[in-house]
Amino acid sequence: VAGAARGVDPDFWRSGKICDITKAPYHAVGDGSTNCTAAIQAAIDDCGDIADGLGGTVLVPTNSGSFVTGSLWLRSNLTLRVEANATLIYPNLSIDASPIAYVRRECVMMDAHAGFLNAGRCLEKKDPLVGWDDCAKWSTVENLVIEGDGTLDANGDFWWNGTVPASESGRSRPMMLDLMWVDGLTIRDLNIRRPGFWTVHPTYCNNVRVTGLDIETFGHNTDGIDPDS
Repeated sequence: VAGAARGVDPDFWRSGKICDITKAPYHAVGDGSTNCTAAIQAAIDDCGDIADGLGGTVLVPTNSGSFVTGSLWLRSNLTLRVEANATLIYPNLSIDASPIAYVRRECVMMDAHAGFLNAGRCLEKKDPLVGWDDCAKWSTVENLVIEGDGTLDANGDFWWNGTVPASESGRSRPMMLDLMWVDGLTIRDLNIRRPGFWTVHPTYCNNVRVTGLDIETFGHNTDGIDPDS
């Protein structure tokens, strides 16, 4: 399986628009404490959905530090590249950094906390609700690459170790790479750490390539890779 077209050539990320999160206009700070969610999402919005054949890359450059971020929503024709000695990390003990979204959890469609990285999302619920698939309109994503020699750290221990209320610690926990409705997806060469629930969860996706990941998880139901449909 080839995965995303923009991922076939490993140097393709150099083509097209590059949005370095550490530079203007984003100025994300990799100090391990500053909340960079808005800055990184702005870079994704600027470099995603470019339909010129080259697309864009959101770059977290080498040796740039640890960037605290809540849930992010990725876009089409995009590479998210986290390079060596750079980390995206979820804020400690922060339930609110993962908003509620309509997602799939253990074969059930439900409202739960959004993932660390997300793709397609429910834009409109059915009226009336039917109780099993209540989304009337989804956004979709295509040609998406998530790569680099850096680290994604969901800092997720508190979701399952008794820190949060029981109502938050079951199926409502956020999955880590909770990537729904992607056509052409490549995930490779990253260090992935401490999910709060399942780790890599491509759902309703086509043409998916996952390779070269180093995944470490702790706690219950922190599976490594769970394709879903």
